[in-house]
Amino acid sequence: MSWRWATLTAGAVLATGVVVAVAGTGADRSAWRELPAPPLSPREYPTGFWTGQEVVLVGGSDAPPCPPNADCVGPTVPPLADGAAYDPLTDIWRAIADAPVRFSWADAVVVGSTAYLLIPGEPDRPEAPNAFLAYRIAGDRWDELDLPDLSAAEYGRYTLVAAGERLVAISTSDEQGDRADLVFDPKTSTWSELPDDPLWPGFDRVAVWDGEELLLFDHELKEPLGDDLPLRGAALDLETGEWRVLDDPDVAWMQVRPSPAFLPGRPVPEEARDAGTTEVEAGDDRLLFLGSSWPDGYEDARMDARAWLWSPGL
Repeated sequence: MSWRWATLTAGAVLATGVVVAVAGTGADRSAWRELPAPPLSPREYPTGFWTGQEVVLVGGSDAPPCPPNADCVGPTVPPLADGAAYDPLTDIWRAIADAPVRFSWADAVVVGSTAYLLIPGEPDRPEAPNAFLAYRIAGDRWDELDLPDLSAAEYGRYTLVAAGERLVAISTSDEQGDRADLVFDPKTSTWSELPDDPLWPGFDRVAVWDGEELLLFDHELKEPLGDDLPLRGAALDLETGEWRVLDDPDVAWMQVRPSPAFLPGRPVPEEARDAGTTEVEAGDDRLLFLGSSWPDGYEDARMDARAWLWSPGL
């Protein structure tokens, strides 16, 4: 079996800044219901994550939106730092503490009672630095942590993976050269390099924690790339630092793959089609935040702060 991530896992590598998860291709549009207005100003693409009880939306951009596939001038205003949390059981929003750094997008994962956000800065935008933040969920407070030792341009080339009590940062490709994968230990607040994997060089690199090992999947980086590339896989024991090559990566991937990404033709609220949205998997539910849309064509952009919830069985 061979495939490219474009057909399966665009949401597993969060390169676009949009957290996405499939709600089931057989879902009815009536399954979506609009939520009470979030306590957020209109914005595009706030970072979203599920704490186990609430969906948190934070940051984003209120700069004039850029239509899809357009070539626009970069933002000249700072991104945002405020956020809100929504509890599906009570149907209530609440404001959360402002992040200590403004950001238009971050890669976010939850480890235990803390959400970690790796923020690739925007060097040509004011007040938009690289940052690594921890949001302490129970205490509604933020900590700014030490960044891994990377060049400024590299922070956007990593994706985060929760691995038990630790956090792993995986380089998404070896196309710009070999970059070490990293592990963060929350107990010591320190970063260290993972042992080199046995698959190098590769691209479309995705890692998944299976409860015991870190599973790495990729495609071999060679010419020509083509569209029918065999899947490769290896497993790392974080305790011993030893890798092993997976005998059947296709089977392993099907067993542990993250929620599939947005699929063409997937039902969404009418207002959210062809719009700037953030979507978060919240247990069995899905929350969609609408930030920008072009109801009258790409010459007439509209900024919003609306949200919908999809629940199975509605």
